[in-house]
Amino acid sequence: MTPYNDIFKRFKRLIADFDLDEIAPENRKEILIDYLNNACDSWYPLPENIDLSRSDDAEQFNYTLDANIQAVLAYGMAREWLTPYLYNQDLIETNFSTKEYTSYSDANRITTMRMLYKEADKRMQLLSTKISVKKITGRLK
Repeated sequence: MTPYNDIFKRFKRLIADFDLDEIAPENRKEILIDYLNNACDSWYPLPENIDLSRSDDAEQFNYTLDANIQAVLAYGMAREWLTPYLYNQDLIETNFSTKEYTSYSDANRITTMRMLYKEADKRMQLLSTKISVKKITGRLK
């Protein structure tokens, strides 16, 4: 059985969020579990022979997940973590003219966040495809 903390550690290596670190531990755990659940739910289509059933109460998956599956979930969590920043970018772009937006200091930061989101999404999709192909070719042998 894979504990949630194994995936949380991988996720924390992908991001640097000092605001998240300042949140009370019990609230932080709840946020991380939400990110993880969203990452699990967004992995679609889920390859055969991979079971992501889990218990939030026990804070663990019902089966042992290999390193590749854990990496996919960590990138999915990073994608979930970045999503609110992207919504903020959309609001900023809507409320500023093009010139104001490009000179606004947070605009560059948020644009970078959008690139990070795309990279996390790309890596999640690439790893999940790799796992799917590995499962299929394993059945063909």
